[in-house]
Amino acid sequence: MKKVLSVFVAGATLALGAGQVLAEEASGIYVNPMAGYYMYDGDRKLDDDWMFSLGVGYKFASRWAAEVAAGNVQSSPKSTLWNVDGLYHLTDPQMFRPFLIAGVGSIKFKPKNAAAADEEQVNAGLGVLVQLVDNLSARAEVRALYGNADDSVDAMTSLGLSYLFGHTSKAKPVMDSDGDGVADDQDQCASTAAGTAVDAVGCPLVVDADGDGVKDNMDRCPGTASGVKVDASGCPVVADADNDGVADERDQCPGTAPGTPVDATGCLLDTDKDGVTDAKDACPNTPKGALVEANGCTKKLLETVSLSLDVKFASGKTDVPPAYRGEVEKLAQFLTQYPDTSVVVEGHTDDRGADKLNQRFSQLRADAVRRVLVGEMGIAAERVTSVGYGESRPIADNATAEGRQKNRRVVAVVSATVEK
Repeated sequence: MKKVLSVFVAGATLALGAGQVLAEEASGIYVNPMAGYYMYDGDRKLDDDWMFSLGVGYKFASRWAAEVAAGNVQSSPKSTLWNVDGLYHLTDPQMFRPFLIAGVGSIKFKPKNAAAADEEQVNAGLGVLVQLVDNLSARAEVRALYGNADDSVDAMTSLGLSYLFGHTSKAKPVMDSDGDGVADDQDQCASTAAGTAVDAVGCPLVVDADGDGVKDNMDRCPGTASGVKVDASGCPVVADADNDGVADERDQCPGTAPGTPVDATGCLLDTDKDGVTDAKDACPNTPKGALVEANGCTKKLLETVSLSLDVKFASGKTDVPPAYRGEVEKLAQFLTQYPDTSVVVEGHTDDRGADKLNQRFSQLRADAVRRVLVGEMGIAAERVTSVGYGESRPIADNATAEGRQKNRRVVAVVSATVEK
């Protein structure tokens, strides 16, 4: 077996300097003069020896070929054999081209102290062709041969030449320095490591996991949904017709003039949220909720307004009943709309009870409304004053229960803005 391997290795070394790709597949008749070594199954009682053979075949314009070969083993006495084989090349035309071979045949031999025998065989093996010049290649192969008469297994190795008639390659070999199967003049990655899978231009094959056409090593947005149009970095192409930096699908103000600052919705900036864009806002820090003019400045209250709060206090009580808090909220909203105003909260009582006690209750009730305005509704303390008038300012007849309830009231007087 060592002799078999040594002969086969010798043939394979002829492939040094390979890595050249041929441009077209040859076809035609070829001949193979071969020399090699034949090793008999030990049960045959024959000595292994050198052998010589001659084959004739036809190479199809594909990876397939068919051939017939006959040969002699130089043992004493000589053995003769023949084969009909099919051959399949494992690669497209290259300087170094491996192949598989298999077929049927027979061998005629004479074992020691036995009659001559003629045995049918099935063989299979592998080999390599190394192109030397146009139409002429070196050929090396190794085979196992199975005899069906006595289940014997012989082995042989061969080294020789293969000459193809009737075809001259018009295309010259082109170099493939890194042996990746892509010719140097088309290879955009000329130093690919051996064994690396490459694409049509000889560059390492990189996966495109999300199928967006951008390889993973260049994709800044992996996982893009199927069918989404992407840019060269693999990120979705976002339409922005007015070029304001906000995608059309989120742009609530399409058609913004180029270069105009916009907010996240694509609309002109309105920093203080008063409804007047910054470009037109003469008062860019308007308090939230204030009424503004067209220039973004707060509207001025030009006359004093007296607002009656429908807040009813139970007799002897000073806390604002929950049912009447909405009235206080209306006052707070009015003050927010006119941030330059101030308010006086007036407390009043009916005439039942002592004057001093009524005065105290009216002040406490006015203070209760003030606490809600300042402490819960955010009105600045310096804008709110509370005053108790006791029973001194009735608006109805204290002689009736209905009149007395009307007199137990709170009134807010909002001062007008004075402009000079």
